[in-house]
Amino acid sequence: MIPKLKINLKNIKNKQYQTFNIKYTPHELQTLSNINIKSTASLDLYGLYRYDILMTEFFKKVLVSNDSKNSVILQLKSIIKKLIRTMMSITNKDSALVHIRAFKKTSEFDVPRWHQDSKYFGNDEPLLKLVTVLKGPPTMLRKYDKKIIYHLKEYTEKTSDLFSKYKSHNEIKKKEIKLRKSLVNSIPLAKKQTNTSALYFVNHPYAAIHSEPKIDE
Repeated sequence: MIPKLKINLKNIKNKQYQTFNIKYTPHELQTLSNINIKSTASLDLYGLYRYDILMTEFFKKVLVSNDSKNSVILQLKSIIKKLIRTMMSITNKDSALVHIRAFKKTSEFDVPRWHQDSKYFGNDEPLLKLVTVLKGPPTMLRKYDKKIIYHLKEYTEKTSDLFSKYKSHNEIKKKEIKLRKSLVNSIPLAKKQTNTSALYFVNHPYAAIHSEPKIDE
């Protein structure tokens, strides 16, 4: 499902991420095309304990379905399990951190949320991450640029200050969007991403610069 790795910590300065399309079977493609989201939610799996049950509960909550046999959910879980097993094999790990996100149409990311991923765990080891979309537009990616990093740090510092200056969540959100717009104006337009998946390292100075796409469907 995932091609041979072309990125590593030795060449990360010149190649921060690797994009590709996952090869699904015709049946899997049909399942993915039938996905219909009824609510926005996310599922965070810190390890694989009860992950089958948790995914079932999650998909029942976010998917529109009249299928009493839950065949779409079963197929979705099968696809995700294959991706998890493949990544565990590539990284030689015996467990995984998995984030599954479902969105209804939203204006949340009309203004891109450019950022780099920092560490997910207590150690400082850079880790390989897979991002993929099962339906909808893919994650947006930017090549490393010192000017972009400068503006990202400035944006991060200013957004961190918002939580000490304002108590209202709505006020913080408005201010954060304003800062995000300012950041976007400082960054050249991104090349349109056509591949649905990407591999990159997190918790590294050259971690991929990325954002959620505009979700308008």
